[in-house]
Formats: sequence, structure tokens, C-alpha cells
Amino acid sequence: MIPYAHVLATLLLALAAALAPARAQQFDVQPRPPSRIVVQVHESVVDDRFVAEVEQRLRAMFMAPVDVVPGLVAAELLLPGDYGRVNGTALLDAMAASIDWERDAGAYHVLLIAPEIRLVTDRFNFSVSMGGLGARSRVGVVSLGPLQKLGSGRLDQAPHRTASRVAKLVARSIVRTSGYPESGNCLHHLPSSLAVMDALPESYCEPDLTAWTAAGLLRAAPR
Repeated sequence: MIPYAHVLATLLLALAAALAPARAQQFDVQPRPPSRIVVQVHESVVDDRFVAEVEQRLRAMFMAPVDVVPGLVAAELLLPGDYGRVNGTALLDAMAASIDWERDAGAYHVLLIAPEIRLVTDRFNFSVSMGGLGARSRVGVVSLGPLQKLGSGRLDQAPHRTASRVAKLVARSIVRTSGYPESGNCLHHLPSSLAVMDALPESYCEPDLTAWTAAGLLRAAPR
């Protein structure tokens, strides 16, 4: 009589042994929190009153120091191209080339611009980013075009709302380029519209929150 229970147990043990290396390998490479967060504000941004709140939000969320500096990308790269939008890939490449990564190793740089962004594969994006574990450069671009509603005098009609939107996009990009797995929850959710973005919570949620705080990416929430 064939001992089916013994055979089944043997097969399950063999399957577990075969899967174990792949499961362990998933956590072999540890995410790398940024050493510094640099927010570059391009001169194309007319009303930058929201930037101080973005800086405040990022400082409260992340362990890395946050600096706000003028954007250094050449103005000609922001000239509209196809569909009246600027080339997001070209902007990322120009940013990566303009930064001294020996001096600023491990930093994350994000450029805030007024024009809307276009990638080769997409007609429209709120933001784009480049970099990750093992990459020398980690950069991002956020377009104020769809995020900021300007009124008379080209003044932002709701700087607080603009700051919330920009901070959410920057926070998502920082986590992505630091090598943390994307859960799709809370700020990891890719917003398909402004309504979806505004409805997102302004923080990470579990289990990401606990794991990323322990990893040194996020500040512990005040008790």
C-alpha cells in the first residue's frame, strides 16, 4: 500500500525548499533611504507660496534633511513639444547630468516646473522619476500645470491644496527611488486624476508605515 500521506509531505517539503531561496532573495537587497532631499524650484513656477509648506511636510515625514534650491535645468528644455508638453525623459536626464553625485551621493533631487510633462509611452503625467537601488542618480520632476490653479495676477487660488498635491507626489517618488516595494496603498497609489489624488491620505499606512520607520526612512509619529 502506497503511503500517500508520506509522499504528499515529501512533495510539500521539496516545494518549500525550492521556493525558499526565491522568497529569501526578495529581502537580500535592503532599500536605501535618501541621504538628503533636495527640492529644486524652477523659475517657470510663477507663484511659489506653496513651497514652504511642501518643505515643512517633507521634513515632518522623512528622516533625511530637506533643502529648497533654485532649479538649474536650462530653460530651453521646458519648451513645449508634442501635445504642447515638455519631454519628461529629457528633463530627468538633464537633471541627473547637472548634479555632482560624488558630492551628493545618496541624495534625491526633485524639480518643480510649471509646464505639463509628457513621456514617450504616456500622453500625460503628474510627475516622473528615475533611479533606484544601485543607481547613481535619483531624480524626479513634478508638473505644477495640472496641480496649481492660477487666478487673477497669476496667483495660486489654493496654495495649501497645491502643497498637499506636490508633497504626495514627491513622497511617493522618494519611496520608489529608494527601492521600497510598492504596496499600492495610501501614498503608494498612483493617482489617475486630481480627485483621486486629493482623496489620498497624507501619510503612509500599515504595514508600510512601521516597516519604513524601522528602516530609517520615515520619522516616528508623535505619541
